[in-house]
Amino acid sequence: MEYDAVIFDMDGVILDSGLNDFQWMDQIRMKKASEMGYDYSKEDAIQIVQSTNVSQLEELMDRKGMSLKEVEEIEHRVQNAKISLIEHGAIRLFSETENILQDIDKPVGLATNSPEKTAKFTLRYFGIHNYFDSFEALSLNDLKDYVRKKKPHPFMLEKVQKDLDAENPVMVGDSGADIKSAKNAGLDSVLVQSYSDGKHLDPTHRIRNLAELKSVLNE
Repeated sequence: MEYDAVIFDMDGVILDSGLNDFQWMDQIRMKKASEMGYDYSKEDAIQIVQSTNVSQLEELMDRKGMSLKEVEEIEHRVQNAKISLIEHGAIRLFSETENILQDIDKPVGLATNSPEKTAKFTLRYFGIHNYFDSFEALSLNDLKDYVRKKKPHPFMLEKVQKDLDAENPVMVGDSGADIKSAKNAGLDSVLVQSYSDGKHLDPTHRIRNLAELKSVLNE
């Protein structure tokens, strides 16, 4: 299959941010909620991440008696912590990231659920922003809009595909949200098994790490 562009996810694909199976994010959410006077369980923290429609977010807010602004404040705390972890070297690029980006001879895009502020910081901090011809991330300043448009919704993939003027791009991701968003956008997908084998998922291709992407693009 000849692909005319590549659209990457960020976390778990080009950025090795899966510390402790991402539990660091849950812990920060729980701690920040506690500081605000709310009893936040790990399940509550995960519900924010897994919400794919506004009603799921509103259910959590109603159950906890929280305002939208308070939930947004918690999510901003998580992203500020992520920036700090990057700056202190705890979160880094995967070793093969730059080589792969340098070698791709077709348009390259990025569509990430990582919020816009953190995603932009990440690309510039590691000096890889120039590799991407199109970039799409969502702002946390309107959490309901973020939930509506984030993957697995095809919104970001469709925008990047249009920006790249690509007829047949392939999506490279590591999660169910990535693979489902590709399917929802009518695109082929590559599952990078960075942290999980994703046996329950149905991507077009599977690779163990990003270095193996070359074999997919050269088929």
